[in-house]
Amino acid sequence: LFFFIVLTASVTVLVVLTSVILLALKNVSVRRATVERRLREHYGVVVTEYLVSEMPAKHQAGPSDQHLESYREFSHAVERQWKRFSRLRLRMHRRVLLDVLVACAADVTGEASDRVVFLAYELGFVRELIERMKDRRWWIRAEAAQTLGILRARGATSALATALEDPNPGVRLQALRALLQVVGVEAFQAIFQSMRNLSTWEMMELSVSVKHHGPPVVPYLLDGLKARDMSIVELCIELLAEVGFVDGVQTLREMAATYPNVAIRAKAVEALGRLGDGRSEKLLIDYLVNPYPQLRARSLGALRSVGTAAAVPALTQRMKDGPLEEKIAAARALAAAGESGRAVLRDFVLGSADRLRDVALQVLEEVGEETGV
Repeated sequence: LFFFIVLTASVTVLVVLTSVILLALKNVSVRRATVERRLREHYGVVVTEYLVSEMPAKHQAGPSDQHLESYREFSHAVERQWKRFSRLRLRMHRRVLLDVLVACAADVTGEASDRVVFLAYELGFVRELIERMKDRRWWIRAEAAQTLGILRARGATSALATALEDPNPGVRLQALRALLQVVGVEAFQAIFQSMRNLSTWEMMELSVSVKHHGPPVVPYLLDGLKARDMSIVELCIELLAEVGFVDGVQTLREMAATYPNVAIRAKAVEALGRLGDGRSEKLLIDYLVNPYPQLRARSLGALRSVGTAAAVPALTQRMKDGPLEEKIAAARALAAAGESGRAVLRDFVLGSADRLRDVALQVLEEVGEETGV
């Protein structure tokens, strides 16, 4: 009984102590959150006043010496205030002010953006973030890259370019986004030279960015065709077709004809079809009898997109000789070749063996032609 009483009392004391500790931690957390909220409001007001304050008139592009001195007045005032703080309090103030600057940087442009970036440099935030890019924890590196991108810190370009080869895909993705924010379209050169084995997310990010920048990115895509990494080459081919760069047809034709990797040649053939340029007809027709099934299949699809009557004889022969999937693809390409191609399909419906007849009938129905059969 005595043992039971002691045990019960011990458990009760432990529960009470745990509850007291949890309440104390909760109270500390609430107080910290309250302090941080007030600090955020304070720095929000201070930074807003700094951004809208009058500056000396500009006589040249970019900030003048007078502007730089005016910018420095604010940073010096902040640093003088921070000198009185303890290390813990200083860390909190720096963290909150950085959050405020990042929020402002995401919403402003022009001179206001210059002021934010200048302040981030003067107070050492950019230097700290570049140091965090070397942290052993990947999420710290990724967060630092993201923040540098929002701040548009051009001094971090080298660190961000290095991070394109980071072993963690999350860090690489954030570095890619940050470089595009900091450098703009010129970042594609470093991206295509440095990155390897692109992930799905990285490909999606690059695709969206290329569409956003438009024609100015084309020279970098053409340079990317020379990359050693096959995922980069494939993506550049895809994006050239996506932006509809017809002047790249000659380069793609050369790749489709001579590139040592069959998968890349097939991708180039597909892009030629999507671009729909008649200069590629002969190459596509010749590939209908290529020994590689991948090249034959892509050529059939490309000829369907191009829709040329010159391919009708070769497509007719492929429909006769090829396996079922190639028969169907050849029939669809014939239907896209105009009246001469559809006439061939009608002949197959009327006078061919069951398989050819069925394929021709199916494709004619797909294009809305009544056969009467």
